[in-house]
Amino acid sequence: MTIDFTEKQFRTLLKAIYWAEWLKNNDKLEEEFDDDGVEIAGLEQYVYSHAKEFGCGDLIEPETIEGEYIPAGELEDGAMEAILEFEDYVFWSELAERMAQRDLEELPESERTPLTEYFQAEELAERYMGEFETNGLENLRLIIKE
Repeated sequence: MTIDFTEKQFRTLLKAIYWAEWLKNNDKLEEEFDDDGVEIAGLEQYVYSHAKEFGCGDLIEPETIEGEYIPAGELEDGAMEAILEFEDYVFWSELAERMAQRDLEELPESERTPLTEYFQAEELAERYMGEFETNGLENLRLIIKE
């Protein structure tokens, strides 16, 4: 089977495979990769090996290191910008959702129902997100109950 790509499509594929490999394996040493991590890393190397053929040699370093293709600064920088945006979004949304869930659990049972909990959680999370968008971490403090 053969798949044809335009240069633009292949550039997008290079970014996508970089993101996928980073997301799956970022926090692990190579010997800690699970089966999917190994497969994704292998696919990444295969795609990188064809970059020059598709006019995308500028996104992969011209020399391999220990037989592995390395993304050039342009690919890494562009991908990292998207990754950092994603991490920022995940941080704030997860924080808001967890704080909203905590607040719901502190409500008396008489004020909660499965149907209303969903809407209450959404409303609380939106309030937290508004606060975070305005003030970031400025108003967050850890209160230790004794």
